[in-house]
Amino acid sequence: MALASGLSAGLLAQQDPQSSADTSRPSPQTRPSPSGVTGGDPLMAPDPTHGAIIAPHDKLKVTTLNEPMFTTEAIVDADGTFDFPYLGHVKAAGLTARQLEMDLKKRLDTDWVKNPQVTVDLEQFASKRVLVGGRVRNPSSYPFAGRLTVVDALLLAGSITDDAGDRAFIIRANPDGSVPSADQVSEAAKIYVDLHNLLDAGDLSENYTLNDGDYVFVEKAQPFTITGEVKNAGMFPAHRGLTVQQAVALAGGLTDRGKSSGIKILRPTTDPKKPQEIVVKSDNDYRTQQVKPGDTVVVPSRIL
Repeated sequence: MALASGLSAGLLAQQDPQSSADTSRPSPQTRPSPSGVTGGDPLMAPDPTHGAIIAPHDKLKVTTLNEPMFTTEAIVDADGTFDFPYLGHVKAAGLTARQLEMDLKKRLDTDWVKNPQVTVDLEQFASKRVLVGGRVRNPSSYPFAGRLTVVDALLLAGSITDDAGDRAFIIRANPDGSVPSADQVSEAAKIYVDLHNLLDAGDLSENYTLNDGDYVFVEKAQPFTITGEVKNAGMFPAHRGLTVQQAVALAGGLTDRGKSSGIKILRPTTDPKKPQEIVVKSDNDYRTQQVKPGDTVVVPSRIL
């Protein structure tokens, strides 16, 4: 696979400086890993038997009992097929060894062998690589064997950082396993992944299977600003579902003079001089009113 070190360095360097403030956002390490389960992947079929999935570059040993002419060893090509005697190119990627056995039995039983007894042995080794960058703890290029999902790749990279956003994208490798050049990345087709649904809500429909040479990039969270009577005023990541109470907690909590009632959220509008003003009037508002990217939260002072 063509994965040049210069390209890797260029892609992994695409990380904007951002405050490293701690948040209450959980990381994938604290959740049960849905590894081995995939959602509606447009390129790879889910495995109904929960066995190992055959992938490009895996090694297959196909044995047909008492039929040496239909016994072979082969490496799965980049297009997911392998060359089988007399049958030509046979699709293997996306199947388990048991599923491939059933497919070969049907093909051989039609014209070649009466009641064929076929076994498929799968040897997977770390000959494939995936590039993980953006808001992850250890951005790098990672080798893998067999099948790798988005969640698996994020775990390899040490999980997402505190300032990670709610979205990642995948740039698929070229058919030959190479990735787009550094100057083509911005124009390359992207498959977006909703990290909030995947990691926080447990929705696996976008836990896509990755191919050799794929690039996974975690976007950073867009910030909000909090000022006034909080211990650490500043800018913080505005994750989806963030409430005013959580925003205050990110800023270290209220000062001795601060109060939760009367907090104002200034939300940008089309007129930069006239932001929308949202006032927190009750404890329920404090717990449930959400803060959006670009908001400014103003915490008032109690009258002493």
